[in-house]
Amino acid sequence: MTFTKDGLESPVALKSKSEHPTSICYFSFNSVLFSLSILLTLDRHFILDYCNFSPSQGVRVQVRSVYVDGRSQPLKEQYFFAYRIRITNNSSRPVQLLKRHWIITDAKGKTEHVWGSGVIGEQPVILPDTHFEYTSACPLRTSSGRMEGDFEMKHIDKASTSTFNVAIAPFSLSTLGDGTDSL
Repeated sequence: MTFTKDGLESPVALKSKSEHPTSICYFSFNSVLFSLSILLTLDRHFILDYCNFSPSQGVRVQVRSVYVDGRSQPLKEQYFFAYRIRITNNSSRPVQLLKRHWIITDAKGKTEHVWGSGVIGEQPVILPDTHFEYTSACPLRTSSGRMEGDFEMKHIDKASTSTFNVAIAPFSLSTLGDGTDSL
């Protein structure tokens, strides 16, 4: 995936030589056991370079996705993608991530909405000028698709208790890669 100056994407995704994210987090115990081999062979150099170009309240979201060939079974229409998110707080106030909302669309146009509390079982507090990173995964029945969504956050200082949403710009999930052959 690439972005133009105005923040729009072109539909190109990423594929690395190693195809290993820094960590993969799941929401069920069976998923964790199933993916233990991935967790043990992760590449620590999973670089982020795609941004939400419209930070909300000083919070910026960066995303990187990879196709995980070793966990995919194309003949069974099972394609596995990992994605890494970095949330950076560039504001002068601490923020907490409360909820997430994902819109996942496959190549056939089937859309699924996923809502949940926090991310990877946490509701992290992100102090000013720091970031929080996590990696998760998304299975698809097609060889490409896209994800987008938003995080509901709040400032946790005494000045305000209202929440705000930080948009996550659309990013591609694809088996084709972007031609760079590296992360």
